[in-house]
Amino acid sequence: MRRWWLGLIFVVLFGALVANRAMVYAQEGTTDAGAAAAPAETSGGGTGEATPAATGGPGGTAASTGAGTSTTTTTTSGGTPGQSVFQMVMQNSGAPGFSIIFLSFVALYMSLRFFFQIRPQELMPPALVMKVQDDLDNGRLREAVEACSLTDCAFSRMIKGALLKIDGGYDAMVSGMEEQGGVEAIRTQQTVNWLAVIGAIAPMLGLLGTVQGMMGAFGVIGSSDTTPPPKMLASWIQLALVTTVEGLVVAIPVLMAYSWFRVRITNNMLMLGAAGLDIVDRFKGVEITPAMVAEVREAAHLRTGGAVAAPAQEEAPPPVEEGAPPPPPPE
Repeated sequence: MRRWWLGLIFVVLFGALVANRAMVYAQEGTTDAGAAAAPAETSGGGTGEATPAATGGPGGTAASTGAGTSTTTTTTSGGTPGQSVFQMVMQNSGAPGFSIIFLSFVALYMSLRFFFQIRPQELMPPALVMKVQDDLDNGRLREAVEACSLTDCAFSRMIKGALLKIDGGYDAMVSGMEEQGGVEAIRTQQTVNWLAVIGAIAPMLGLLGTVQGMMGAFGVIGSSDTTPPPKMLASWIQLALVTTVEGLVVAIPVLMAYSWFRVRITNNMLMLGAAGLDIVDRFKGVEITPAMVAEVREAAHLRTGGAVAAPAQEEAPPPVEEGAPPPPPPE
């Protein structure tokens, strides 16, 4: 039984949780930025005069000076003391970072789906293997072909491909089974290749975020007449570092999973080939009769256990002889 939908439900729920927390942290960051932009009271007894905030990135820097002791309040998107790693990632990811997070959900869903699909129980169900073995041992070619037609899996397609070449003898059956086995291996490998694609794209998106952060930092330096304080550059530098870490954190486990699935596919295909060869070996040295070929050919075209019923057709009216009166109209 395929359980890939369990992975889909898990990914949807986890993505909804992350999106909800991201919105909460974004609102908290906006509130903190507004509070930092408000005028601050001086401790010298006077009222401070607020100066315009200098913004150097996703966050802003607001400074207020007064007649007494000046007070400076700085708010950057780099985070506050005690800020969690998750909150820092949500506030400093940017478009490349959130694209990497989305790809991580896709990779998680695919990994869970492949974990349940690429198993011996799915590729060659034990019940089907025992059924085919019992039918062939007792000479029931028709039932064996019908069982393979009713169960769609890699094993059934391989055995059916071998039995359809029964008229060519044992060597032709082995060739047909190997040919279909190669098709099954390529088909399975192509689905897993999506993990390799995600593993290659994630670091590139992280590099894109790194370049974006450095461009923003140098833009702040270039637009300032004096040397800007480090806190004005922190938001852009954090964007560069966070996206780099996100790309590596996603790419490393995804590529590991891709390599593991490739090894798993190879092992399963070897097991599948051994099971198929054990089935075909029953025909080694056996004389193939026309009755056996006809039985296999007939069963291969059946959709179910019985013959496909032909659609009912209306009986044609009897021919009318020349000079005979026309038939009376129906009452």
